[in-house]
Amino acid sequence: MATEATKTTKEPTLYKKHRDQLETGDIILMADNTLASLCLRYGTGCHWSHVGMVIKLGEDSVMLWESMPWSDLKDRDTGEYTMGVMLVPLSLRISRYRGRVAYRKLDPGQQNRDDFGPKLEKLRGELAGRPYERDLFALIGAEFDHFVPQNKVDLSSLFCSELVAEAYQRLELLLIEEQGGLPADEYTPENFSSFGPRVLNLQKGAQLGEEILLKEWVLAGDIAQKK
Repeated sequence: MATEATKTTKEPTLYKKHRDQLETGDIILMADNTLASLCLRYGTGCHWSHVGMVIKLGEDSVMLWESMPWSDLKDRDTGEYTMGVMLVPLSLRISRYRGRVAYRKLDPGQQNRDDFGPKLEKLRGELAGRPYERDLFALIGAEFDHFVPQNKVDLSSLFCSELVAEAYQRLELLLIEEQGGLPADEYTPENFSSFGPRVLNLQKGAQLGEEILLKEWVLAGDIAQKK
């Protein structure tokens, strides 16, 4: 039986070029040719259909924290193959992914990035093993949810963008509801991209940089950005 190591493909050249610049809190954006990705990209008008966040463990372990409906990689926090919240090696995720990948560098502004680790470790403990939210139409609908009052956010299952939004709120990079911010489940991958009407209102001088490709891929209908 093939192991995770034997199933890997060569580390993408673009990823290798930028790997050393990746830090905890950086945003990872993805898009592929699956039906779900196409529906989400066209439904929201966004170039991207998936979002995750970089977490560095030590000096040389670059991980991706994400919520996915499938995985061929074991979640580091539970040691299991899971359909939901997972922490996986970013290099393996990119090398096996049949789609386009980019990242956005986070400038934390007045925040100290060294403080992110303990906060994220606590949140990872809370959300480890949580399933993926399978209602795709709810995610597309999140594009419009900010126009009407919503119920309290439910973290029992999570979309990819909901996970990242919750993390950014815990890191005080985004306002929480009680401060006038959006519920975490009203964010979509578009919010974390570099375009669109709903730009992130990052706090304390934090900023996200331009999208930088980590893996190129030809997409159906190719509405993804060409850099």
